[in-house]
Amino acid sequence: MATKRGFASGAATALTTSYAAIAVSIGGADTLDSAIPDSCWLSLLHGQLDTLAGCASITWYIAADSGGDVALTDVLATPIVIGKTTATDGAVIEGLDIEYSRSSAGSAGKVWVIAKTDAGTINLTPRIYFRQDDF
Repeated sequence: MATKRGFASGAATALTTSYAAIAVSIGGADTLDSAIPDSCWLSLLHGQLDTLAGCASITWYIAADSGGDVALTDVLATPIVIGKTTATDGAVIEGLDIEYSRSSAGSAGKVWVIAKTDAGTINLTPRIYFRQDDF
């Protein structure tokens, strides 16, 4: 049995204290990304951050739709890990271990990260890591 591993990414998006929806698929911010398979395990939710101004955490979740109405994960409040050399850069990381199978509410190869800050602003580039086992 072979295992495919990869990640999908989204475009860098400015966040505020209101939710924003970011499409995560192939063709996001990273040239090495892949489309999310219709059936796979989602293993890690990662956000690369820059231009941090006045926030300490983000609240985010993964949804099947751009409106954020069909949640695939719990709402997560994640503290920002500030960069070692640049105080306005950092990351947010959440380990996942959930099975994902696209339903009629979803789009092929794509999910959405729904995210906002606790205060202030920040730019978020989301990545979702996955694995898919061939049977």
